[in-house]
Amino acid sequence: MPAVEAMFYEAFWYDLGAQDPARAMKLYEDFLVKHSEHELAPRAARRAHDLLVRTKQGDRAEAFRKKYESWITSVKPGINSPFLDPKLDVQSFVDRFEGESREIFIHRAKILALMGLKEGMRVADVGAGTGLFTWPISRKVGKDGAVYAVEISEGMLEHLTKEKERRSADNVHLVACTERSTMLPPASVDLVFVCDTYHHFEYPAETLASIHAALKPGGALVIVDFERIPGKSREWTLGHVRAGKDEVRKEIEAAGFRFVREEKTPLEENYYVRFEKAAG
Repeated sequence: MPAVEAMFYEAFWYDLGAQDPARAMKLYEDFLVKHSEHELAPRAARRAHDLLVRTKQGDRAEAFRKKYESWITSVKPGINSPFLDPKLDVQSFVDRFEGESREIFIHRAKILALMGLKEGMRVADVGAGTGLFTWPISRKVGKDGAVYAVEISEGMLEHLTKEKERRSADNVHLVACTERSTMLPPASVDLVFVCDTYHHFEYPAETLASIHAALKPGGALVIVDFERIPGKSREWTLGHVRAGKDEVRKEIEAAGFRFVREEKTPLEENYYVRFEKAAG
């Protein structure tokens, strides 16, 4: 195990194993000072904050939260609540997501073509939803490839499971994610596709860290999301989407990705940008 990871897991052991909070906190803080750009840093910050809360160090916990706010506090609390509802009406979302009133659906073939998929590729569809892109990606990568349909909603996962069986899509693997992680295995995919889902990342730093870890060296991250332009975008978009394209790009680059290009598309309300996992 690399020394950096060993340092994190030593802190984790003192935290939950040996139950020595003072020693664990010292190690977490040392880790964050020395390795703030490491993919485990958001997790270390969260564990440290939880430790302070758990040991009733309120003032210190609040100061720590403010210092590492982007890793600890949801940037859009409640945005995923409808999808976490156990009574989720999935069919209503099928009608909404896969209808002619949605430009993503209308231009789905162009969006798919721009990914540059090849047979044998391993692709993650993060925020797979109803499977609008999961199934065509599955066909593109073929039997020697794989698609990880990543979802936070149990209702959507149940729907995807039924569709997988109905379509005999053996190369599709369902992944239940959390609000902080895609839960994808390390170095498991060539491309991560995130369509109209980035604005649902409540903890973008941690989620991006999990995507970075899941991508193979040189792997691609494709983001399709709503343009958020005050005075131009719809009121619904301005209220629902927290960050515009430029801010999203800064967040992704800060997470260890290199901006490749913005694709030209017929999309009017959405943009299409491509990043690459940076070396080192």
